[in-house]
Amino acid sequence: MKWMPAIPTDNLYKFCAISGMWMFFGLVVLYTWIVAITIQIEKEGSASTSYYSSLITVSDIERRLDSIEKGLEKENKLDWTSTEWDIDQEKNFLEHALKNHRKSMKLNEYAINSDTGEQLNLIKRPAVYIPGLLYLALMSFLLVIGFFRWKTKIQDIDLEIRKVELETKKRALVKLDLEIRNLNSKRRHWSR
Repeated sequence: MKWMPAIPTDNLYKFCAISGMWMFFGLVVLYTWIVAITIQIEKEGSASTSYYSSLITVSDIERRLDSIEKGLEKENKLDWTSTEWDIDQEKNFLEHALKNHRKSMKLNEYAINSDTGEQLNLIKRPAVYIPGLLYLALMSFLLVIGFFRWKTKIQDIDLEIRKVELETKKRALVKLDLEIRNLNSKRRHWSR
């Protein structure tokens, strides 16, 4: 008499295989998160570049407008303004440009205070990297061993048993059919 019941290996192999599948889906979610963070970092990088470019341009425009107001038209000239403009045209253009650059700065200010890059740096740390590798190894082991053992130890044997049962039932039907024919022929013989 066994003091401990047999382990239900069918369920154990399925459990390993399904656990490996869930871990694989977790890996897919992690990869998707990394891609999303990378895209966010690229957007924020572009926004911060625009912010700092506007910041420099605003400083240049403010200095030029200050020079114009003080009557020093020759000082702090900007390379990107037309030399054919008179002072009023240049002043109107610079005031409009100043307004647009300040709006751009306000629009892109979110990228300066963002911590998205820090989230991605978490993955590069050894304290996260090593458990990640262990996760991959465990996931691969559970997935491969679970499905392989379930298929070879359970599924293939079950299919073989079903084939044998099917053959046995077919033979029983053939034997039964022969017996019915024999009985029918004996009835005909007796009824004559």
